[in-house]
Parts: sequence; C-alpha cells; structure tokens
Amino acid sequence: MDGVELEAADRQRAARHGNPVVMDGGIFAVSAVLLAAVQVRHVPIARHPMLSDLKEGRIEVRSRDWYWSSPIPPPSGIVQRRFR
Repeated sequence: MDGVELEAADRQRAARHGNPVVMDGGIFAVSAVLLAAVQVRHVPIARHPMLSDLKEGRIEVRSRDWYWSSPIPPPSGIVQRRFR
C-alpha cells in the first residue's frame, strides 16, 4: 500500500469511529432543545425546623420493614442502629 491508499483507509476508519460521537452530540443537542422548552412552575414550600424534619424522616424510615429486612444493608452505621 502506498501512502495515499493508507491515508484514505485511515480517514475511512476515523469516520466510522467518529459517527457515534457525532450521533451522541446530536442527541445531546436535541435533549438541550427539549429541556429549554420545559416550563417549570414555582411552588412555594413551607419551612420547618431542621430537627422536626429529621424526626419525621426517622419515623418514616423506621416504619418501612422492607428497608430493614432487605439483604442489602442500609448505607450508614447511624441508620443501622435505628436511632435507639
């Protein structure tokens, strides 16, 4: 193979490997356009003291039996002690 044929083969190989990158970029552009069209409505939330939120969260976690009986352990040692 001479240099011209080798360069043409390299260009074809590069084009084949570049196609997924171009497709990914196109999909990213489409998703950016669609996300720009989304209208988000502001919903005010009531403010609560942090300790009351923590207490409410602890009650919710302890009420879920599936969480404590799952074969995968909870992610934190603090949570595993079940706040006794």
